[in-house]
Amino acid sequence: MEHTQYTTIPDAKYNTISSHPLLRFGGPDYANPDVVYTPNGTEAIAAKSFSPFPLKKDGNRINDPVSDRFYSSIYDDKYLFIIAQSTGPDACTASELAILGFIDNMARYVSLLEFEILLENLQTIFYFSIQNTISSTQDAARRIQRSVAKSHDRIMSKEGINATTEILCGIFGMLDKEVDNKWAFVACGVGHCKAFIVSKDTASVVDVTKNNYLYKYDSPQGSIGPVQDNAPKLDNMRLFCHFCNPGDIVILTTQGVFKNFHPQHVCIVVYFS
Repeated sequence: MEHTQYTTIPDAKYNTISSHPLLRFGGPDYANPDVVYTPNGTEAIAAKSFSPFPLKKDGNRINDPVSDRFYSSIYDDKYLFIIAQSTGPDACTASELAILGFIDNMARYVSLLEFEILLENLQTIFYFSIQNTISSTQDAARRIQRSVAKSHDRIMSKEGINATTEILCGIFGMLDKEVDNKWAFVACGVGHCKAFIVSKDTASVVDVTKNNYLYKYDSPQGSIGPVQDNAPKLDNMRLFCHFCNPGDIVILTTQGVFKNFHPQHVCIVVYFS
């Protein structure tokens, strides 16, 4: 399965979407299963936040609490998504603020907004719907990139926050019927969060975010939040685009998964399990 590395985002038209999301999903919510099904019983999305570090004598792990956060809003033919991972004393709060900044700004581009705030254990999820204002892959890329800036602004709005954040956010949607029911994955990343596509037809794996880290693998070359005084570090901020077929699987991971498992093994296990 080949992946084209574009110098510019191709201009492909999205299919018309419904005005309300079918499902909305964010967390982690450790009290409930992190798997969501469509109304017809098909598994739509699943997520898991965990620590790969061994337990300490007190029963906790080295990097507890886990700061990884995720959010997705699911439509008939489109997914809005973001994952965030933070480092620092205020890591959990920074991840949540990054997600809220992304959601808030994307809401500026919709004609219908319905959101509900759920606050429990410092977890906040915004619910809203995407109307037809995002009609192409280039349109999506511009708005996603602006939303990353708003994620940084939202983190910095909390006075004295001490954490930096890596994110990967975007839209995965069905293209116009004239392009053989293909789907387009458009995302913007800062840091080492990764995206993989598993092909249903060939079981091959594509690292869509290939080369989004520089020089030292274990040292993020990009983060938002107060990295350099009040400024983010955007050395490896990039836009990504990949075209998929129906039935392909999109896998998003923070760097903990990518660093501890070979990416091809991770994807193949998930696909055939």
